[in-house]
Amino acid sequence: MATPERPKLRRLERFYLAGDEDEHVVLSDPLGIAPLEKLDRDFEVVLDALDGTKSIAQIRQSLSMMHGLSIPRADLDDFVAQLDADGFLEGESFSRLQAAAVSAFDLNDRRATSVAGTLYPDDPVALGALLHEVLPDSASRTQPGGRTRGVLVPHHDFRAAKGVLDPALRRLPDADEVDLVVVLGTDHAPGMRAFAATDKDYDTPLGIVRTDYEFADVLFDELPWLPMESLRHRTAHSVEFACVLLRFLYADRCPPILPILCGRTLLGSEAETRSRDELLAGIAAHRGSRRILWWASAELSHVGDAYGTSANEDDARLLEVARTHDARCIQRIKTGDRQALTRALERAPPTVRPSGAAAIDTMTHALDGDVDVDFATYESVELHFPHLPGLSGWAGLAGIRFCDRGN
Repeated sequence: MATPERPKLRRLERFYLAGDEDEHVVLSDPLGIAPLEKLDRDFEVVLDALDGTKSIAQIRQSLSMMHGLSIPRADLDDFVAQLDADGFLEGESFSRLQAAAVSAFDLNDRRATSVAGTLYPDDPVALGALLHEVLPDSASRTQPGGRTRGVLVPHHDFRAAKGVLDPALRRLPDADEVDLVVVLGTDHAPGMRAFAATDKDYDTPLGIVRTDYEFADVLFDELPWLPMESLRHRTAHSVEFACVLLRFLYADRCPPILPILCGRTLLGSEAETRSRDELLAGIAAHRGSRRILWWASAELSHVGDAYGTSANEDDARLLEVARTHDARCIQRIKTGDRQALTRALERAPPTVRPSGAAAIDTMTHALDGDVDVDFATYESVELHFPHLPGLSGWAGLAGIRFCDRGN
């Protein structure tokens, strides 16, 4: 298959990894189609030149004139051809790989676990022991007559997040008092649409979490764009973390879910606002007598080399900026000022990566100011990533519980 005449790099995640002698750039595909690729940092100017406007000959000339790089034509051809074959470039190769991934995903009724065994144990006994440590007294966390309408909790390492998960996941309604859990997950993929839903069940090591097929079918008929990018669920781990927690808390009585990924790339745009309003109106119109628990699997500021911040940035300064931004957002959530919260999320400082902004924004609009914040806590936690060795960062983790007003 011929390499694109004017190669264009897809929208990918970049991370920076400092070595003993050289610094590297790591390319990560949020869709999980292309493999992780680690390159010398010097190659980043080549990546930047792959913008779809220049031929390889023109790219080679530009690199020579602007950066003093003299790359043999055969070497540049081979480099670009390999990127194309692996699915990093837009074009026929990526389309073929994407079609194969979509076909394989569509063949299964269940969404298989993607980070079990990596970000949490895949053995059900070990996972159960870990969650009993993080969420002790699990039987007392749900109760008849519980007035909790929604929770916002993080979607990362359970032990690292214990300080917010433990106090936030209390006073939950009994399983018999929840007909549907709408899970608003953080989508790290740069999708074309603000939201992506699926009607697949979610596998967890503790058992299956069922999706409300009937409700999903009705909603998808009214909003046909909603499931169009369901492939994003294949590797997105935020809903997976929520399902593990729900299955642990409710066991075999776990209510069905409606899994929706909320994309950060369109936050604040007219398209995102319109899609959000259509989505929430559709849920409201067709929920019938269903009693809904809203669950946002989202985090606040992310800083550090694991999140694309330059290794030259001062960690203390980064954390101060991030924590100040997070405090402002949490205060907006507490006061119920949705418009001010949306503005705060949109205007995150350039060094702050607002991981769960779209899910948080959608959650507060879904609850429509008809709730009080019953509990809120926050921690800034240092995290390490087994699948990205050598990279680390800090994540702002909030645990917030929303209850019926006056309760």
